Amino acid sequence: MIELFFNLKLKGDDLLLGRKHIRVRSDAEDNTHMKSKIAYDLLNKWNIPSIQETYCELYINEEYFGLYFLLDTIKSNWIIKTYNLPTDEEVETLFYCKNTHTRFINGDECYNDNDKTANYTKPFENFIEKIKASESIDDIKKFMNIDLLMKNLAIEFLFGSHDHFILTGHNFYMYQRKDGIWDMILVDFDSDLGSSLYAYFLYALKINIDEYGYRLKLEDMLRSENRLIDIVYTKDKTAFKKALREIMITGFNPDALFKRIEELKEFIAPYVKKTTTPRPDGRLPGVINFKGSNNHHTYEDFEAVSRLENTSPVVPSLKSWIKNRFEFACEEYGLDKEEILREAAKFRGEILDEPENEKEDLFQNNEVEIDNESRISVSIEEITETENDDLENEYLDDKEMEVTGEIDDLENEYLDDKEMEVTGEIENAEDLDDEEYDDLENTEEDEEVEIEINEEIEDAEDSADEE
Repeated sequence: MIELFFNLKLKGDDLLLGRKHIRVRSDAEDNTHMKSKIAYDLLNKWNIPSIQETYCELYINEEYFGLYFLLDTIKSNWIIKTYNLPTDEEVETLFYCKNTHTRFINGDECYNDNDKTANYTKPFENFIEKIKASESIDDIKKFMNIDLLMKNLAIEFLFGSHDHFILTGHNFYMYQRKDGIWDMILVDFDSDLGSSLYAYFLYALKINIDEYGYRLKLEDMLRSENRLIDIVYTKDKTAFKKALREIMITGFNPDALFKRIEELKEFIAPYVKKTTTPRPDGRLPGVINFKGSNNHHTYEDFEAVSRLENTSPVVPSLKSWIKNRFEFACEEYGLDKEEILREAAKFRGEILDEPENEKEDLFQNNEVEIDNESRISVSIEEITETENDDLENEYLDDKEMEVTGEIDDLENEYLDDKEMEVTGEIENAEDLDDEEYDDLENTEEDEEVEIEINEEIEDAEDSADEE
């Protein structure tokens, strides 16, 4: 069964929460409804360049479509904002590594993400040549953000990523900063934290790994030769172990994440209950195609997120993955588990009895309405997003503002200059074939659409007394 995905682009200078490009997507395959949220929150907490994600409810033509995620995308506007570039800067050195098996061997493995400079590939080609000429981590440091690279490798290892650089070689961006240094930016964490690693090895690679992949070494995640990893990891693991230890102390450990899981569970439980309850006609909210496998779950499946024991033969429980991967990382790289946990508690302020280093909850009631022949209503009731300092300044003040606009037919309908245009592209979740996709587009064509997104974001680390 298929649920809809949307890409939204705002017209002109219009922004939503400081964003030019917005994605609205479901997370139908994640019973916990929190794995990608936890992943992005951690990246923001670690001050790693990353998009941000929050919860929302989606309505189309007054029909409830379910609990969705609202997130920004990495485009020129995001680069300008994240790297503090002039607003009129033309971003020419952002490359998207979408195709699988990217190993930095050929200059065409990643493509320029700016349509205006799509043929400008010389910077990335030079980057490839520098990797080929490098022999040590000191050589790599001359043209690549090595601290960020090592943290990314540690994250992929701890998260059990099968969908990023180490294993499949895709779903990341390479951006050359103004100082000539390259940053690797990871995206798409919906299949991490135990979601797909075991299944990928078992069904795609035909390799049977033990215990859901808890004890899968980084070396065993590599499926082909990777010169960059050979230089920065295989030859000398010192920088990797330093990054790994820091990541574990400041976020990836059972004590911190188990608490976060329970806080998120309490917050989203009513919305999960609503999105997993069939309508009077027997259909689940948001399901528009009944062909294919039934990949939906029940509210009882969601409630199991609190359990440490596993209930699936393929996907471990979230807490089980975190606990076992943390313990294996300590064992594999000679780290003292108890020492890590003590330092993590101190980092959170628990030993010193100091306030936790988390952001305060921000509660706002804002409404953005786009009203024309078709209308989009966006209601943001609680804003308590992640630990990223910049995010707090991006939220709307307590006021109501109205702008006009409409959703186009997902191709080329535009409003007048004084109106907001939202271009929505439906993305299929997985397996819609061309014929089914054409049918889907035809049913959506010329249809007046109303989307109401009730966004509620929680920062469960702090009380709301500071509101």
